[in-house]
Amino acid sequence: QEAGADGLVLINSLGPCLDIDIETGKSLMGSKTGYGWMSGPAVFPVALRAVYEAYKHVDI
Repeated sequence: QEAGADGLVLINSLGPCLDIDIETGKSLMGSKTGYGWMSGPAVFPVALRAVYEAYKHVDI
């Protein structure tokens, strides 16, 4: 803010994450490593908290 910022980026996706099929023990993610990134409605509570914390400290 002091340096002239007029906006914030608070959150993107979270991860890496891993989802495992409990029957086969294999990853359900489609990447080569078996990991993926969580986004969408699943990260909404985390994003909401980030906005709340930024609101307390920034006047942009």
